Amino acid sequence: MVDLIRARNGQLSAAANGRTLYSRYDPAAEAARFVTRELSAQSTEPPVVLIVGAGLGYLSAAVRAALPRSRSIAIHLDTTLYANRLANADHQWCGEDVRTDFARFLETHLSDEDIDGLFVLQWEPCVRVFSDKAQAILGTVRDFLDRRSATLATERHFGARWVANSVRNAIEARPLRQLKGGRIPVIVAAAGPSLCDSLATIAGRGAGVALWALSSAVPILLQAGCPPDLVIATDAGYFAAEHLRALATHPHIPIAAPLSARTALLLRRNQTLVINQGSWYERDLLQRIGLPSVQLPPHGTVAGTAWYLAAALGAGEVIFAGLDLCLRDIHSHPRGHAFEPLLRGNARRLRPYHHILFERNFVPSRPVHPTATVRISRPLSTYAAWFRSAAASGPVKAARLRPSEVDLGLPECHRLPRRVTAAVVRPAAGSPAPIERRMAVSRCVDQWRRQAEALADALAVAPGKRDRAQTRAAEIARSVDTAGYLRALRERRSGGCRGDAGEQLEQQLARFFDRLQLAVERAP
Repeated sequence: MVDLIRARNGQLSAAANGRTLYSRYDPAAEAARFVTRELSAQSTEPPVVLIVGAGLGYLSAAVRAALPRSRSIAIHLDTTLYANRLANADHQWCGEDVRTDFARFLETHLSDEDIDGLFVLQWEPCVRVFSDKAQAILGTVRDFLDRRSATLATERHFGARWVANSVRNAIEARPLRQLKGGRIPVIVAAAGPSLCDSLATIAGRGAGVALWALSSAVPILLQAGCPPDLVIATDAGYFAAEHLRALATHPHIPIAAPLSARTALLLRRNQTLVINQGSWYERDLLQRIGLPSVQLPPHGTVAGTAWYLAAALGAGEVIFAGLDLCLRDIHSHPRGHAFEPLLRGNARRLRPYHHILFERNFVPSRPVHPTATVRISRPLSTYAAWFRSAAASGPVKAARLRPSEVDLGLPECHRLPRRVTAAVVRPAAGSPAPIERRMAVSRCVDQWRRQAEALADALAVAPGKRDRAQTRAAEIARSVDTAGYLRALRERRSGGCRGDAGEQLEQQLARFFDRLQLAVERAP
């Protein structure tokens, strides 16, 4: 129970469970000293300060006074303190539903750009008194930051490649005309260690049960004599194409992929169901060339994309196979995985194949629980957390064959559904010829170059206050050179005008568009 009391100087204070939450003498001065001390190690002003245990609002007032250009977000742990707060942050939350309501609050008020330089303040007296709720909130914040940090890291590595792949694929893609679908069950095969244990079940499926494969599972399924009805590929990396090389002898198997995926070598043979995940370059290209597509929300995991795609095409339910999100000892995939020959080729007498697997898989992972024989890495933990949060409100009913010890919130499927009559889904009605597409894509690249000229203005404005032209320029810069964009943004936040980071970013954009236009001209 919280008791409101008065400090010696007359300011409002509080106590709970026999512990005072603020100074008995001057709560406001105490909060100001705390904020000054915590910020002393910061070389630049953080764009956002997240206050956990905001209490009566003294920290919110101190942050506003110390950092007038920063946004503040106050997280309250008690309704009595919240109702009697003396100052407001820019945004604040007080509730009981930490897992969903608070998670949505973070999604609403924190962008990816805010994560770079985000500063978290914890008022320890409140955190200790309301420890259960505080730990739940801090855990949700950690999960959120892990996901967003992973997004930024992925964009930093792949952003320019996504745009370049999209330009090439927009010219070369052969739209998918029809696909077995309707209200039928769909097996989605992932390349987890348990996939081999499920192959007999998959092979015995009825004719009315569709088999989809995530790209990494393709070689394993083909070797087992289980060709998939559809392959889902979203990875833009160079080695992602290794998974799809086996499709060279199976041109009848269609691919579902965003334009950003590395699938160009296959697009001239295998028909493609284009996935539109809503990025600025996808919207522009698909609208300009008139290529048919399926709109899906973006996901950090290809399995999530497959789940939403199944719902978009009307699947009755989804059964995941091999979706383990864990490692068995040193093995992250079953035998037959496309990377196996590559890793074996790098083996040496003093660094044998199993040592390579140990370094790649075992070292950066931990046991799922103290007595477990399976292990989980940080990226797999992030994917598992997403599935647990999405399981209750997923796009369509889902389950797992032979589930691993990692909880995804999905029920276990003991047997496949009975045979259902399959229908035919026709996603595409037609599309322009490649030569017309190349001309349209060339105009699109020219437009992006012109739009990027507003970058200097965009960097001078806070992300939430940019106009449409400034927002587009920032989107382009962030995709093409994420690290350079964040450096330029930090440079402006430090109070200076455009410096070396901003100039280097503009030069990088100019070089990128030169290469992109050359790639368009050389496209077949």
